[in-house]
Amino acid sequence: MSIIIALIIFSIIVIIHEFGHFIAAKKNDIMVEEFAIGMGPKIFSIKKGETVYSLRLFPIGGFCQMLGEDTSNSSERSFNNKTVWQRIIVVVAGAAMNFLLAFFIFVFIVSINGVALPKVKSVIDGYPAQKAGILPGDYIKKINGNKVNISQDLSFYISDAKDNFINLVVQRNGKELQFDIKPMKDENGQYLLGFEKDLRSGIFSSADLNYKKINVFEIFYNAFFTIAFYIKLTFVGLFRLISFKLSLNDMSGPIGIVKVIGDTYNLSVTESISYALQAMMNFMAILSANIGVFNLLPLPALDGGRLFFLLFEAVRKKPLNSEREGFIHFVGFVVLMIFAVIIAVNDIIKII
Repeated sequence: MSIIIALIIFSIIVIIHEFGHFIAAKKNDIMVEEFAIGMGPKIFSIKKGETVYSLRLFPIGGFCQMLGEDTSNSSERSFNNKTVWQRIIVVVAGAAMNFLLAFFIFVFIVSINGVALPKVKSVIDGYPAQKAGILPGDYIKKINGNKVNISQDLSFYISDAKDNFINLVVQRNGKELQFDIKPMKDENGQYLLGFEKDLRSGIFSSADLNYKKINVFEIFYNAFFTIAFYIKLTFVGLFRLISFKLSLNDMSGPIGIVKVIGDTYNLSVTESISYALQAMMNFMAILSANIGVFNLLPLPALDGGRLFFLLFEAVRKKPLNSEREGFIHFVGFVVLMIFAVIIAVNDIIKII
C-alpha cells in the first residue's frame, strides 16, 4: 500500500512540475514534441496537434521534450532559438509549479485544521518560560536573531538550540522585550520552553472547538511561510551535509521516503481515513517544496544547472558552446545517478 501511495504522490509532483515547463513553453511559442508521464518504453501514446502525450512503463518521473532543447535546430519555435529570458521562464516554471502545488495544499490543510500561532496562550508551572517571566499573550518574534513567522519556526529554533541558552524576543503590549532562556529536555527527548501555543481553528473545521477561527489573511500567511520554512530546512540540511555536520545516514532517498510514507499512513489511518488523507497531502506539499528547491540547485543535469548557464549567457551576452554544455550536463547526470544509487543502498541497509 505504501508503494502505491508513494507512486501517486511522486507522480502528481512530477506531472505538476513538467506541466509547468509545458505551459511555459506553449506560452512562449516553443514546440513541445512529447509530454510523458513515467519513463522507459511507451505503453500508450496519443498525438494531439503537434505534441505526443505518452504514458511510459516505469511510473517514476516524466518529461516535457521541447524542440531544440538538447540539439541545434534552426526552427523559430526551437527552445534554443528563443531569447535567454524566455528560456529562463520555461526552465524555472517547473519548480514554480511545485511551489504553487505546495502552497495550495497548505492553504487547504490550514483552512480545515487551523494553526498554532507562535503566541503564548498559557505558561506551564516550573518550566523555563515561567521562570524567565514569559506571560500569556506574548507574541514570539525572534529567536537568536532569527525571525519567527510561524509555529514551525519556533519549534525548530528551540529544538536546534538543544540545552543551550536562547535569546527570545517577544512583543508585549506593543513593546519588544528580550529574555535569555535555556530550554528544558522532557522525558521524550524534546526541548521545551514550557508554554502552550495560541490555537486557531480552520474556517472549514467541523470540530466543535472553542478556538477563535483563523481568517483568510492568516491562512495565506501561514501557507506562504510554511513553504518558506521547508525551503529553509532544505538549505540547512544541504549546508550541514557538505560541512559534514550530517552524514548519509541522516538522508533518505526514494526508498527511505516510501518507508516514511508507509509509516505515516499506517499511523494516521488508525485515526480516520480523512486524517490519513490530510497527512498524505501534507507529505506531498513538503516533498513538492523540497523537490522544487533541489531542482533549482546549480547542478548539471538539473533545471538549476541549465538556469546557471542561461544566467551566464545573459551576463556574457553569448551562449556557451552547446556541445560543451551538453557534455557538462551528461557528466552531472552520471554523478547524480551514482549518488542516487549510494542513497538507495543506504536506505535499504537502514531498513534491513
